[in-house]
Amino acid sequence: MPNINASARAFRNFGEIVAGINLKIGSAQKLKHLAEHYGVNCDDVSLALGLNFLDSQEDSFVATRSCLFDGVNEYITLGDVSELQFESNQPWSGSVWFKTTSTATRILFAKREQQTSWPYTYRGYSLTFRQNDIKFDACNGTNSSALDVRTNKTPGQYSDGQWHHIAVTVDGSGDASGVQIYVDGVALAMTTVIDTLGSNTILNSQPFNWGARGGGPGSIISKFFYGNLDEGSMWNKELSQAEVTELYNSGSITNLLQHSAAANLVHWMRMGDTENYPVLIDGSTNSNNGTMVNMEEADIIIDAP
Repeated sequence: MPNINASARAFRNFGEIVAGINLKIGSAQKLKHLAEHYGVNCDDVSLALGLNFLDSQEDSFVATRSCLFDGVNEYITLGDVSELQFESNQPWSGSVWFKTTSTATRILFAKREQQTSWPYTYRGYSLTFRQNDIKFDACNGTNSSALDVRTNKTPGQYSDGQWHHIAVTVDGSGDASGVQIYVDGVALAMTTVIDTLGSNTILNSQPFNWGARGGGPGSIISKFFYGNLDEGSMWNKELSQAEVTELYNSGSITNLLQHSAAANLVHWMRMGDTENYPVLIDGSTNSNNGTMVNMEEADIIIDAP
């Protein structure tokens, strides 16, 4: 006979933890996933609370975890993977959920060389969160061939400790007019700082990183993200406004394998929901797994949009 009182008591404590972090539980499947994470016997809980997890007709998709970055030296690296080696004339898109209170310059994702001097002496691309704007840049390696576009926003607007979704879409023209940044499904007004990239190459041998830039041979890793990142995705097409809206999903994580553009999904970093610490499993049909660097298993936390 199971110890129902002990299991119910454990589950009550677990529930208090969930309530403490204000987690949104949208299904019995998510509740089952979280109960298992805290070592609660779901069969006993079913008896104690009159629930039947095993008979749930919902799919197995859950999104309850994210990765917490310290802003000092933590990041996730994929290495130099071909699917994320986007050329200046290639359309593509990238997105990620973020939560931060920092107003310093922080990298969301990047695949670019070390910058040896200012301005634009590197090759590659990056999406950067900053105090006064969000910046997308791509460069050929010389200050005469670069692309730098930034959003117009209120300083600190997204440093509110709340979850936000960001997406950047690139049309492959090599022109500033072909880049659009969205936050929470809304296309933001853009300012062009430099627009001289054209068709010049941005290919490089640096690793693709979540939460930092650099990291290859002879390259300094810098601008580490501070806060949470979740559900990072990369696509080999320019997502439309409608597709970005679908991705944002009114502020709720969705199964990207069921997205209308899923055939173009080349990388999906679940940030902990499909982990085998320190390796984070690619949720797309590829195998571009990420490795947590200078991070602990405790940096995979129960907190998600």
